[in-house]
Amino acid sequence: MERRTRDEAGRAACAAGSLTPARQRVLAVLQAQPQRVLGAYDILEILAATGSRPAPMSVYRALEHLMGVGLVHRIASLNGFVACHAGDRGAGHAAQFLICRACRTVIELDGPGVAHALEEACGAARFVPEGAAVVEVTGVCRGCRETQGDGDGGASCRH
Repeated sequence: MERRTRDEAGRAACAAGSLTPARQRVLAVLQAQPQRVLGAYDILEILAATGSRPAPMSVYRALEHLMGVGLVHRIASLNGFVACHAGDRGAGHAAQFLICRACRTVIELDGPGVAHALEEACGAARFVPEGAAVVEVTGVCRGCRETQGDGDGGASCRH
């Protein structure tokens, strides 16, 4: 209950515009690149191109805060970040991602059945997870599958 209250407070603060300008810029970069995973240094390069050149630590701090309030997810398998597209689910919701190995497109799913199945499995095993479960499924997206006939396995796909 306390975690949910904290999550709701974080979302409300963000909605009220209480993000610092640095956090707003980092979030804007991620939101402008839907379904694309960006590393901290990718974000730095994009910000530098717009005239802002924050220190790397500032970007990492902004990302940490944005993850804490549920606006950003870390994609561990790609060592990068995406903006959360799950609406008002809040920080710590069970996220599922489909990741294309060819073009690195990431699609966030809102699958409550998956989250419930994981909770049931943990309960049956008497296992207590640390934080919300994050599922990353790697494969090949439709756009890349359609271009696989060119012999490169979709590696040149840039849909």
